Amino acid sequence: MQATIATFEHILLAITNQLPEIVTTDDGAICDTLEKITAYYNKTGKLLVWRGESNDTIFSLPDFNYMFRAWHDFHHITKQLPFDTEGEAMVATYQSQDIHAMALPAHIKHFCIALIDCEVNGQIEHYDRTGEFLVNQKTFACDYMQAKYNINLAA
Repeated sequence: MQATIATFEHILLAITNQLPEIVTTDDGAICDTLEKITAYYNKTGKLLVWRGESNDTIFSLPDFNYMFRAWHDFHHITKQLPFDTEGEAMVATYQSQDIHAMALPAHIKHFCIALIDCEVNGQIEHYDRTGEFLVNQKTFACDYMQAKYNINLAA
């Protein structure tokens, strides 16, 4: 089996099926801090995820980006890791550990962990460098994966 974005999307489905219910919002201000998403989770038992900037990602549908964000934020909430460079790196590590724990071929695990690195560490590095949220995530991901891992997402 070849590792593709579709493969990663299937894995996201399996992971998010084990998470609490996901609620999405267009209001980024209500879920832009650890305190806010933790309070929402503690009050409702649900994961609140921002829908913004989800149309130009590596995923085939915005819903997969929401799933990735929910999985990511679940680790922020349960481990109380801040929304800073160090906290993001720790969350990426926990997500990578989730992948390692799954019964997947080694090359699929490598691909998924590279994507997590790109989506989390690569994007936070971009933000730290530019001060701006990455809008064209798809192009960034293709360039990042090719440069760092010699993985061609465009293929």
